[in-house]
Amino acid sequence: MIDSFDEFRKQGMAQASQEKAAPDLVINRPARQPYEAFAAKDKVLRLDIRCPSSDMGHSLPYNYITNITYKLSDYSEIFLTVSGITVTITGKNLRPVVEALKLHTCEFIQEYSSDKFIEHGDRNKPFVSSITIAVIGR
Repeated sequence: MIDSFDEFRKQGMAQASQEKAAPDLVINRPARQPYEAFAAKDKVLRLDIRCPSSDMGHSLPYNYITNITYKLSDYSEIFLTVSGITVTITGKNLRPVVEALKLHTCEFIQEYSSDKFIEHGDRNKPFVSSITIAVIGR
């Protein structure tokens, strides 16, 4: 049985096969995601520290965090003491991060990397410029 649309279907398929494939990207790298300094959610058991500059991630149990110290004047630094290590977080507008840490609702904290993220551009949002992890006593 011949369908009255068969002629058009065949023409469309022929045109599709003649179309050029999309050109390759000049730089073949994964797409960058929008940057978020941290995320908060309920019932978090562990804090995930993400350091793209060193290509390392650290998952810290909240019950091992013994101290949260932060710079009151401008909330530009946070120091965490966690069972044998110290975590130093430096950035801007980190007050929401401090509040989430105090409430045990901070799911992750990540430093900015221009290779992996698109900067959000909002000067009022938290921004983590660096994360340093050091072993206590070394």
